[in-house]
Amino acid sequence: MLKQQPPASVAASLATVNIQPQDILLCADTDIDRAGNYVPQWLVVTKDRVIVFSSGDHSESLFDLQIADATEFRCQSVIGSGLLQVRAGGLYVTVLRYSNRLADRFHKIARKLDRYLRGEPLVVMPGDDIDPRRCHSRDRSRLRVRASALTLWRRN
Repeated sequence: MLKQQPPASVAASLATVNIQPQDILLCADTDIDRAGNYVPQWLVVTKDRVIVFSSGDHSESLFDLQIADATEFRCQSVIGSGLLQVRAGGLYVTVLRYSNRLADRFHKIARKLDRYLRGEPLVVMPGDDIDPRRCHSRDRSRLRVRASALTLWRRN
């Protein structure tokens, strides 16, 4: 999901920097940290900031960037994971790392942020939460029907 409810510790950290829940444009969790350890982190995007928070009882800011300082957002694939990166000051900086399971989510986030830099509104649509690489419950029944039809066809 691209606009999740942050945990209480992240919400408390947001309040200390004067960010209210209604200010959040995007909020998504990742399952690994920048070093590749399986530690959840939270990406929070407001109209003028991109912030990554640690998860846990006492959340702290791990990355904080003014969107005005960014010129581009992208996703970079690496072995077993991917990186959400921002180009600032002519250099690419890693914002966060995510497992390949979450690649679709962060590719959509990178596209939305890049378009936002070009003046387009940052809006989360209902279809944004659907990962086309995943089999959804409706589609599973169709796959079972197709698989059984294929089995019957092969028998004849």
